[in-house]
Formats: sequence, C-alpha cells, structure tokens
Amino acid sequence: MPIVKTKNELNAGQVIEIQATDNGSLADLQSWAQNTDINI
Repeated sequence: MPIVKTKNELNAGQVIEIQATDNGSLADLQSWAQNTDINI
C-alpha cells in the first residue's frame, strides 16, 4: 500500500489528500488509520 510509504515520509501535522476509486478504499483507510493512530 503506497500510503504506508507516504506516512513514513510525513512530518507531524502534515496533511495529505487521498483520491481513490476503489469502493473499499474508505473502509481500508479507516481501518489502517485506527491501527496506526492516524487521524483522518
């Protein structure tokens, strides 16, 4: 998942915009954020 690599390159407080067309993307990102203490 490219977002994992991107997360490792961000500084605290930075914001990124994610655009996705996969119907499951929102659920996947919410689950990933919950498991990694990321705020979305």
